[in-house]
Amino acid sequence: RYRFASLEDDIEYYVANEVAKSDTFRVKCLDEPYVRRWEVRYQYPPHTGLPARTDTLSLGNIEAYRHTMVNLNIHTNIPVKNAQMRFADGKTLDLQGDGNSFSLQLRVDQPTTWHLELNDALGRRNRPEEKSIQVLADLPPEVKILFPGEDTTLDQRMKLPLIISANDDFGLKDLSLRYHINDSPVQEVKIRSIIPSKVHNQDYLFDLKPFDLFPGDRVTYWAQVWDNSPDRQKAESARYVARFPSIAEIYEEIQRQESLKTSELQQSLEQTRDLQKEFEQKRRELLKEPDPSWQDKKQLEDILQQQEELAENVDNIAQDFQDLIDRLHNNEALSAETLQKMQKIQELMEEISNDELRAAMDKFQDALENMNPQDLLKAMEEFKFSMEDFAQRIDQTLQLLESIKKEQAVEKALQISQEIEKSQAALQDKTADSKQNPQSLAADQDNIRERYDELKKELENLSKMLDPQRDKEVMQQLQDLMQDMKQSRPEDDMSSSAQSMRQNKPQSSMQSQSAALEKMRRFTMKLGEMKQSMGGGSQREISQAMQTAIRELLIFSKNHESLHGRMGDDPFPIMQELIAQYDGLQILVNKLFATPQMTLFVPPKFYMDLSDTNRAYRDIFINVSEMQYYRLPEHMKTIQKGLNLMVYDLMQALNDSSSGGGGGGMESLMQMLQQMGQEQMAMQMLTQQLMMQLQQQGGRMDAAMQQQIQKLAADQQRLADNLKRALQNDPEAQKQGNAIKQIIEEAEAVARQLRSNQLSQDLLRRQENIISRLLDAQRSINKRDTTQKRKGETAQQQFPGQAGEIDLQELRRAALLDDSYKSLPPAYQQLIIKYLRYLSDTGL
Repeated sequence: RYRFASLEDDIEYYVANEVAKSDTFRVKCLDEPYVRRWEVRYQYPPHTGLPARTDTLSLGNIEAYRHTMVNLNIHTNIPVKNAQMRFADGKTLDLQGDGNSFSLQLRVDQPTTWHLELNDALGRRNRPEEKSIQVLADLPPEVKILFPGEDTTLDQRMKLPLIISANDDFGLKDLSLRYHINDSPVQEVKIRSIIPSKVHNQDYLFDLKPFDLFPGDRVTYWAQVWDNSPDRQKAESARYVARFPSIAEIYEEIQRQESLKTSELQQSLEQTRDLQKEFEQKRRELLKEPDPSWQDKKQLEDILQQQEELAENVDNIAQDFQDLIDRLHNNEALSAETLQKMQKIQELMEEISNDELRAAMDKFQDALENMNPQDLLKAMEEFKFSMEDFAQRIDQTLQLLESIKKEQAVEKALQISQEIEKSQAALQDKTADSKQNPQSLAADQDNIRERYDELKKELENLSKMLDPQRDKEVMQQLQDLMQDMKQSRPEDDMSSSAQSMRQNKPQSSMQSQSAALEKMRRFTMKLGEMKQSMGGGSQREISQAMQTAIRELLIFSKNHESLHGRMGDDPFPIMQELIAQYDGLQILVNKLFATPQMTLFVPPKFYMDLSDTNRAYRDIFINVSEMQYYRLPEHMKTIQKGLNLMVYDLMQALNDSSSGGGGGGMESLMQMLQQMGQEQMAMQMLTQQLMMQLQQQGGRMDAAMQQQIQKLAADQQRLADNLKRALQNDPEAQKQGNAIKQIIEEAEAVARQLRSNQLSQDLLRRQENIISRLLDAQRSINKRDTTQKRKGETAQQQFPGQAGEIDLQELRRAALLDDSYKSLPPAYQQLIIKYLRYLSDTGL
């Protein structure tokens, strides 16, 4: 007997010995049933957006998202009677089919393990192999509030701009903003229900004005979003708090920032004066010993470097002050008139380190590099006057900042009184609602009482700021108000209201509230009258000072005309009178600007004409010392013209202050500058076209080209002349005096080059400077116009962003979309189109 330990394949066998051999026999091995081929087809749930797919490599292991429908198909090696899935928890599922093919459909709900059981006709079973069902993670959505992304303080506009970002691996739906005020129940605002993308960014303006918040109220808010799966997964952002401050709190922060900037400006003034002394000492040394040493040069370079740093510091202060004005505007903490004054102060800050100072510094730098003693002394003389002007402008700005403090104090008291009146009226309406919590209402009344105590303190501080002589009318009104407050005692009514509310006596509380509200309305009205009196008094004083200056300038003009007529070949007989006239002019100007806030009403052109006049006086004194008498008549004419123009400037300012001005002049100037910008772009394009044509002709300029260049020069000069007329006659243009004067100088320089048939890269650079300066002037006008007109109730959403550099190429392309393009001459239009085609072909 022989026993086979294991047979895996069919065999044939026979038995044999030395004498005999049996027949051959065959043994056939029957296979146990097993799956020869697995096929898993996935039908993913609709929310995933995934297409169906078939897997033949996983050997029955299933891996899918929840709610996926799976079709399992198997093909066995031999026919089987039945096939069954057996799960780890004991449950079973029968596969349908016969012979070698069976299938089953199941839904993926949770992870588990299982094995397949096969039975053939002989009752044999397959060897069990463990398989798995893995559920892929459908991640919950995410949502964040990107902006502001932190706790914030609301301003008086009561609008909170938000940027919300949400994402999910498959899809989003039902984005909302949830919030609660203090400890009140949570409320919800639906922002968007249907969201077509997996990643969504949403700008949303959360308007809190309808909630009638009280100062000190806290609004806690967060974003919520759901994914689009059947399981409805939710995400919430971090929670942030928006707090509504009182007027007093707003002013405290503003005053803190204002004091900080004033202190920085005062420090800059002190450093400037110290630098002036050091510079003047060095200048006097070089007058005695005109040949400067290396050490002298090093000291002068250090002084120049310090002056540049001071100028940069003042520019930064001006920008910070603009940010302060923006906050004041957003908080509606000051009237339009006071905001205009502060905007004017900011513009004066920007003019402290003006182009004249920069030009003097550049000239001084060049003189230091060349080290020519005579040129150096002249450059130092100009630099000295620029430093004096720099210090004087800082001093004037500081005086202005100090002069408007009283107006700010009156407005602060008025705003606090209005806030108390509004809160008291809102509390009375709430008290009439029986659903309100009496204890909460009592706490609100206590809060109003505390703010009334703040109002009394503010009025006491205001009384200390007023000048008994200059502010006599306002001081009397303030004394009457404080006496009224002392006698009527609304604080007693407020305390009685709170006590009645705590005792749940709403009718008694409302009577006390009505009495307090009536008194607050009276106080608010009186504070409004004080504000009007203060503004009117300042206006009268400024008008009187201007009228006095006009009369004195006319006398100076007449006397100067007489001096000019008596001046002969020898100027010395009139020099004493000329020096006295110069000193008298400085006294006149100092007296004019000694009037508080005068700088706010004098147009920038007055400073330009004054600067030109003073420079002409100084040139006369220098020319006389150098015996260059032939130059004196021209300087005398400049002085005569300057004196007359200063009279004209003050007369226009006087007329503007009495009429109140208007926005029409701004709009007209803006339109003129926009049109000039389009024309300048066209001229620059023509210049570039001519330069390309000149290059193609090998540098030869024919008669036709010269004719085009001369026409271009005439157009460029016409633009400069139009700006000159605007600067002379338009008060709004005079407010942009320095900027427009620079454009004129640049345009005239371009016209001179063109008249000489000069085409160069320097010419193109100057033309681009003109375009940039025209755009800068428009931005400045728009900024001032925004401050004057005030923004409407619907504030613009202030989302973060940065302004890029001016893209002149983009501006040129945009010019074709503007209607003003059609107003240009046809030849210019054709050249513009040809030039833009060239830019496109060359990839510029």
